[in-house]
Amino acid sequence: MPYFRVIMHGKGKLFFGFNSDGSPYAVSGFFTTCIIQSFSVDRAKDYAMLRIEKRWKSSEYFGTISGNLVLDIEETEQISAFRYYRAKVVNFLKLGGLIPTIPNAGHSFY
Repeated sequence: MPYFRVIMHGKGKLFFGFNSDGSPYAVSGFFTTCIIQSFSVDRAKDYAMLRIEKRWKSSEYFGTISGNLVLDIEETEQISAFRYYRAKVVNFLKLGGLIPTIPNAGHSFY
């Protein structure tokens, strides 16, 4: 079964708290990457959307969203199993080998 790299863009008024001067620290969106193993690119896109929605709804930040969280697929590409496992090992070593991780599981906020 092939692997796909899905780059997603999330938009909405996302508030995470307050700066030291008392002003709200606002984030209006993010980019994230999911690595999905799927039979087709369409199923990979659907699963990536569900994964990110579930991650956000279960996070502590979900209650701070003002308005709807809108997710869009920016880019999708099929990748090799070697590229997937290489990323997994690199992330594992970055954390001192203590925690197995999913490649590219972070977010870049703006």
